[in-house]
Amino acid sequence: MVDEKINKCRQCGVVLVKDVNWFKSFVDKKHGRYYLCKQCAIESSRKWRLENPERVNFLQSRNHHKKIQKYRKLILDLLGNKCNNPTCPISPEKLDKRALHIDHVNGGAYQKGRRINSGRYPQYLKKVYNELKNGSKDYQLLCAYCNWMKRFKNNELPTPRCKKGG
Repeated sequence: MVDEKINKCRQCGVVLVKDVNWFKSFVDKKHGRYYLCKQCAIESSRKWRLENPERVNFLQSRNHHKKIQKYRKLILDLLGNKCNNPTCPISPEKLDKRALHIDHVNGGAYQKGRRINSGRYPQYLKKVYNELKNGSKDYQLLCAYCNWMKRFKNNELPTPRCKKGG
């Protein structure tokens, strides 16, 4: 019978003491540890990612959208799930949550360099959520109509980028 405290990596065959530093936790296994040492597990994972790029892209995209939905819901709940404009022409009963925009109260997100690419959007929403949780009053919810009217009224539109060499 194999000693409970000793395990063997199935790929490289190295006998290692079953310790958190050597074997990755894995809930599905009977003894709670993965059958590969950490170094072999990393190599195996890297190899799988190279062989399955479509699956990797799908999983990353799905996780990206899940994070966006999670933080967006938390932010909407913190800000009250309704348009902050008291003169909003759209009644709260008819307003769809998908049409709510997270807006900077004082505007100027483009001027402050807060433009963000789509790959970093979940991190940005997490930052906004943490700021709101800590009591920040820099953000508000506006419906799409009120947000665009505010942008035009306060001249918060982004400046067009010039193409070089054209």
